[in-house]
Amino acid sequence: MLLLNKKIYVLGGKIFSYDFKKNVTKSFCYAGETNLPDGGYDETGMVTGKSLFPSVPDFVSKIVSRDEKLETLELTDGEKEAIFHCANYACKESSRFFMSGVYFDKEEALIVATDGRRLLTASWTKFPKFSTQYFFSAKMVSLLKKKGSTISFGKNGVYVNGKNGEFIYSEKVDGQFPSYRRVIPEKSNSDKTITILDEKAFDVAEKVADKKTRMVIIEENGDVSNDGGFIASSGMIENGLGERIAFNVDFMIEAISLGCCIFYGNSPKKAWISNSVKGDIEYMTVIMPIHLD
Repeated sequence: MLLLNKKIYVLGGKIFSYDFKKNVTKSFCYAGETNLPDGGYDETGMVTGKSLFPSVPDFVSKIVSRDEKLETLELTDGEKEAIFHCANYACKESSRFFMSGVYFDKEEALIVATDGRRLLTASWTKFPKFSTQYFFSAKMVSLLKKKGSTISFGKNGVYVNGKNGEFIYSEKVDGQFPSYRRVIPEKSNSDKTITILDEKAFDVAEKVADKKTRMVIIEENGDVSNDGGFIASSGMIENGLGERIAFNVDFMIEAISLGCCIFYGNSPKKAWISNSVKGDIEYMTVIMPIHLD
C-alpha cells in the first residue's frame, strides 16, 4: 500500500492517497482496497477503522471517476525511454513550471522538453493523433518508469496507469509551453560541423569541469580543454567550425548517449543541432554554446 503524506481517502471500498505538498504537481494515487466506509483517514484510522471525517471532498470523487473523454497512450519500451530522456531536458527550477515537463505536440507529432539552454524532441512512426496538446510533468516520469504501462490525458490532468487498476493522477500544469520551434536553427549551406569521433571524448572533462558552469572547450584543432587547460588530445573530435567553442559537458555527454555525434551550426554563440535514431525513435537535440567572452 502506497500512502503519500498521510492524506488518505476511502471511496467505494478503494483507498486513495493524495500528495498535497509538491510545488508543481499534486499526485493522487490508487493504493488498494478495503472494507472501511467512505471517509478521510490517517494511518492510525486505517488500522482502527475510525475515520477523521465521513465525507469525501468533491475533487476526490471527480478524480476517481476520471475525466471525460480520456485519450490513452499505450507505450512501448522505446517510447517510454524517449519520455524519460526528454524529462531529463526539462527545467528543474520550480519558478519556471511551464517548462517542467514533456510537451506532447499533436501538430508536429512529437514530444519535446527544454530548460532554455538545451532542447530535445523525440518522434516515432505511430505517434498518437491526439485531439489537443498535452503536457506531462517531469515529476510523473519516475512514477511512469516504476509503475506505468499507459498514460491517459484528460481535460484536468494526466493519469499514469499501472496494473490491477492502480493509477497515479497529476493535475494539469498551468502555463503556456514556450514556442520552441523558434529556437531550432534551420540547416543551411553555410553550416559547419563538429563531429564527435569517440564517445569518450569528454570523459576526463566531465570529472574536472567547474561544478557551476560545467564548461568544456573544443579548441580549433579538436583538442578538449578546460578554460585553456589541456584535457584531451585531438583525434576524438573534428572541429569544422575552425574556432574555439564551449559547451556544458553534461549536455554533450547526454546528447552523445542518444547517438547525437554530428552537430551542425555556424557560430560559437548560436544554437547547434544534431539528429539521431535509436530503434523506432528519432531524436533531435539543440544545445546553446557557453559564451567565452
